Amino acid sequence: MTRSFAVGLSLVLASCVSRPAAAPAEGSGEAVVATGPVVSVQRTACFGTCPVYTISASVTGKVTYEGKANVRQIGTASGQIAEKEIAALLRELEDAGYFTFADRYALSEPTCRRYSTDSPSVISSATFRGRTKRIEHDYGCVGAPGALTLLEKRIDEVLGSSKWTGK
Repeated sequence: MTRSFAVGLSLVLASCVSRPAAAPAEGSGEAVVATGPVVSVQRTACFGTCPVYTISASVTGKVTYEGKANVRQIGTASGQIAEKEIAALLRELEDAGYFTFADRYALSEPTCRRYSTDSPSVISSATFRGRTKRIEHDYGCVGAPGALTLLEKRIDEVLGSSKWTGK
């Protein structure tokens, strides 16, 4: 009797364990909706008048902006762009090699090579096809690929940061 009770209790407890939901099978028609931003750019301060802000977008195209200094709009704002624009931007990042770049281009990294002071940094991130990449790029480092700077500007362009930064 005690053994039957223990087995029964084990089965009941096992059925209460929370399991993560399985991802839908590829081609099943079910969409997986990412939570949080799928692409973002944060621009940091320099010793001059560099714009300081963060802008990000979700997979649904919701754009969130926060201006901190040297921008037209200080504070938060939001907007909307087409989902297809986000999808195209993510494909563009992937095709340009964004996910293969180093994680950091900063003074203490071998990727930096030569360094000049008084430059801002950009922290960008992207999530696409199950991969997330975050890159810290100190503009004082000359070792960063030129494509990275272009992609950071492209994120700004697609997300429409100029309407809030004035830059």
